[in-house]
Amino acid sequence: MEESLYQEIKQRLERLEKAEGDTRELVIDARMRLEGLEWTILRLGAAVDRLRESVEILKDEMRAFKDEMRAFKDEMRAFKDEMRAFKDETRRMLKDLNKRWGDLARKMGTMAEDLVAPGFPAAVERTFGLTVTDLQVRRRKRLPGGEEREFDLLAEADGYLFMVEVKTSYHLRDLEYIREEQIPAFRKFFPEYAPKILVPVIASFYLPEEIVKQATREGFLALSFGGEYLEFLNAEEWKGKFRSTQR
Repeated sequence: MEESLYQEIKQRLERLEKAEGDTRELVIDARMRLEGLEWTILRLGAAVDRLRESVEILKDEMRAFKDEMRAFKDEMRAFKDEMRAFKDETRRMLKDLNKRWGDLARKMGTMAEDLVAPGFPAAVERTFGLTVTDLQVRRRKRLPGGEEREFDLLAEADGYLFMVEVKTSYHLRDLEYIREEQIPAFRKFFPEYAPKILVPVIASFYLPEEIVKQATREGFLALSFGGEYLEFLNAEEWKGKFRSTQR
């Protein structure tokens, strides 16, 4: 009986020793897991701190962006006010300019009578040595069929008939119109001038160089305002023609 009691106690001690070993392993494993968890918590804490710093930086940037947008809106508002004032001023200036152009257009309607006609005979005599014997301003004629035409200025000098077309400004298409429309119309409306040598003249305040060159190629005189009141800008190309015609 003592022997069996001894064996039972021995077995219980072995089981206790084994349980103690298992417990020790569990404790060691738990400690390792706890240390890993602490490391993970530390890493998460550092990440949270970085995230918090990033959020604060983002907040600062957003605050600065809002301030910039507010300043931009103020600038845009000021710009719109300036543009509105500019549009109003431009509208007022255009209205005034249109009125001035209207006044000028009415005045230019008498340009042939008021400016070109008085000085044309002197310009012709000074430049070409020809004497104007007849001068007609805004010459209008109606044919028996009812067709009507007006010519700004007609000046007869010796064997020549100057047909002057006065415009505030000239374009190349205007020269084409004179060649294709006005000259044939003049010959149709005034057959009595057939014996005269027709000299087309373009006249304006200012004639660009390309207009003068094209007029010369077309066989037109170019008349503008200069140092001698009225000046023929392509006179040199014409002086020889007048001399040869007179001979």
